[in-house]
This record gives sequence, C-alpha cells and structure tokens, in this order.
Amino acid sequence: MTKKAGRSARDSVWREDGTRRGGRGGQPSGLDRERITEASVRLLDAEGLAKFSMRRLAAELNVTAMSLYWYVDTKDDLLELALDATYAELRLPDPDHVDEDWREQLRALATAYRQLLAPV
Repeated sequence: MTKKAGRSARDSVWREDGTRRGGRGGQPSGLDRERITEASVRLLDAEGLAKFSMRRLAAELNVTAMSLYWYVDTKDDLLELALDATYAELRLPDPDHVDEDWREQLRALATAYRQLLAPV
C-alpha cells in the first residue's frame, strides 16, 4: 500500500475520526458500511481478489461506483473492513475454560482459521 487519501500506509480505516461515515440520511439505495462490507465478502469469496473491483461491487449493489466512496475512502479500506468482518467469524477459545487443554484449544482455533482462509 502506498500513501492514499491523505493517510500513510500504516494507518487503518478504524483509526479515522468517523465524521464522514454513515452516509446520507434517507438515501434510496439503502447503502451503509455494513451492507457494502457484506457484499464485498460475498464477492471476494465467490470471485477472488483478482476479480474484485469497486465497479463490480457497485453493480452487485445496484449503485454507482462513486457512491461507494461516500462510505469508504479507498478500496484498501474496504478490503480491511472485509478482512475484519471475516476474522470476526472465528470463535476464540473461552479463557474461563481453564480445565480444557490449551493445546486442543489452539488446535481448534488453527483449524477454524485454516477453514476460514482456505475452505474445502
């Protein structure tokens, strides 16, 4: 990643002040970050990163590509949101279950992580 949208490569979409996000109230398209992120994850799962584009995503949502930029500054920001949404699906071991073997917990987490990234 290079410097885009006035941020350095180490900045995150989660570190924004959030003043612009949320969209315009009453927009007929019904867009919001969550809906855009969910559609992004579906497209990435179905077609892969190489075929993913903002135009393809906009077509999937039946909006213009430029309307997506009201909710995210860059494609990289959207990919970060999609990755975070995907990682949120992982079930982490419960730290209160001290009677369970930590190796089994780690094995289960690693297996779930692999299935998430490379489904069979």
